[in-house]
Amino acid sequence: MKRKYSFAGFPVVIDSIYDYVHRQCTDYIFDGEADSEITIKTSRQDIENEREKARANDIIEQSTELDMSDEQLESLAVYRRFCDEISTRGCILIRGCAVSAYNKAYLFTGDSGVGKSTHARLWLAHLGSSAEIINGNNPILRITGDTVYVYGTPWCGREGINQNKCIPLNVICILTRDKTNHIEEISISDGYAQISNQCYRPANLNYLSNTISNLNRILKNVKLYSLGCNVEPSAAVVAYEGMKNKVL
Repeated sequence: MKRKYSFAGFPVVIDSIYDYVHRQCTDYIFDGEADSEITIKTSRQDIENEREKARANDIIEQSTELDMSDEQLESLAVYRRFCDEISTRGCILIRGCAVSAYNKAYLFTGDSGVGKSTHARLWLAHLGSSAEIINGNNPILRITGDTVYVYGTPWCGREGINQNKCIPLNVICILTRDKTNHIEEISISDGYAQISNQCYRPANLNYLSNTISNLNRILKNVKLYSLGCNVEPSAAVVAYEGMKNKVL
């Protein structure tokens, strides 16, 4: 099955064995013309490769259950191939929850299970209709010039929360659990290891080199924060008030 979509601003032709990935990507269908396209054709071997990676619990698979169907594994293979390709175009995939508030994006990242989605829902409760989740688990970051953008994609974790939108990224915030709520601005050197650990690392060395270069550029063009928080509504107040007016 073959159809064209747009992810992170790039036209992508998906030629798949199963229709699952096409159903998943319905909100991203692209009917326009483009000078260049990324073409992704999957095979049975791609599915088997994803099965092995799922057992290793790598970045792309961590939002899913281990016992996945061939259709689901094929979808992950498509996303992996896409992320490899766009590493040459200023993009990275990062595990995190991207929230838009007043047309600025805030990316919460951290270890699996730390409560990124829970904290994002506190922002929605605090800010109401002025906030929305762009991607609940695996957003794409793209740097163009000196501006970083966060993109929703249909690959977004168990809850399936995503928007086909592009929002300028204001902040990357490393989330940790704590009994009290506190937020501090941090340097690139303070946050680099934790943030890079949440990024998808291509197996291909050229793609990996591109990914590292893209991450370095991105970190120079956003603010970085460390947030220790609980699950009380006040956590969103502390976080938002501590970051909302801070721009480079």
